[in-house]
Amino acid sequence: MAAAYKEYDPETLKKIQEIELEMLKDFDNLCEENGIDYFCWAGTAIGVLRHKGFIPWDDDIDIGLIRPDYERLLSCIAEQMGEKYDILNTKNDPEYPLMTTRIVLRGTKFQEECFKNLSCNFGVFLDIYCFDYVSDNEAIRKKECLLVWIKSKLMILSAIGDPVLYFSGLTGVIVRFLCQLVHVLMKAFHLGPAEFYNDIEKKLQDRKTPTSRIAYQFDTKLHSDTFAVSDFFPTK
Repeated sequence: MAAAYKEYDPETLKKIQEIELEMLKDFDNLCEENGIDYFCWAGTAIGVLRHKGFIPWDDDIDIGLIRPDYERLLSCIAEQMGEKYDILNTKNDPEYPLMTTRIVLRGTKFQEECFKNLSCNFGVFLDIYCFDYVSDNEAIRKKECLLVWIKSKLMILSAIGDPVLYFSGLTGVIVRFLCQLVHVLMKAFHLGPAEFYNDIEKKLQDRKTPTSRIAYQFDTKLHSDTFAVSDFFPTK
C-alpha cells in the first residue's frame, strides 16, 4: 500500500528520490557503526539490479532485516538519530495500519491517497520490512503464517474502508464491498490497528528460534515472501 506507482512531474520525483538517497546514506552509516545487517528488498532490489539505482518511477526505498537486527535498529535510531528521524509503526502510533515500520524524516510531509483520512505522522520515509524465522515444517509454517496474515489484513481494514486492491471487474466490486462491510463492523466494535498489531507481535516474538527459512508474512499475496536464509546471507 505504498505510493510506488503514483505519477509525479519529473522535478518532484527527482527531489523525493534525492531526499531518500540521503536518508539511505544515514541509515547505512548507522548500520555500519552498530554492526546491523540489512538488505535491499522489493522495488529497491529490482532497481539496484535492473537500473543500477532507483526504478525510474519509484518513490520509496524498501529495506529488509531479520528480527534481531530489526529490533536493534529501532533502538539505535531512537538513541542516536532521534533528533532527525521518527519511527512510525503501530507500537508508536496506534492508528498506523501496516506491519511495516517507516523511518520518517522529521520536517517532511508525504501522505499517500489511501491514508488521507489518517492523522499519523506521515513524511518522506524508508520502508522497513521485518523478516521472521518460520518453521521448516511446511504444514506448520503455512498454518502459522495464515493466522498472522489474516490479522494483518484486518488491521488495515480496521483503519481504512477503501484499501488499495489488486482486483478488477466483478471480483473487485465484491471484494471492495466486503472490505467496507468489515471496516464498518470493526468501527462499530471499536477495534483499531493496535489490537491486531499487539496480537501479531506477540506471536512473532515467540518464534525467535533460528530456522533455515525466513519470511515477511504480510505482503498482498499469502506465502509469497518465504526464503531460505542462505538466499539472503551473507549480504554484500
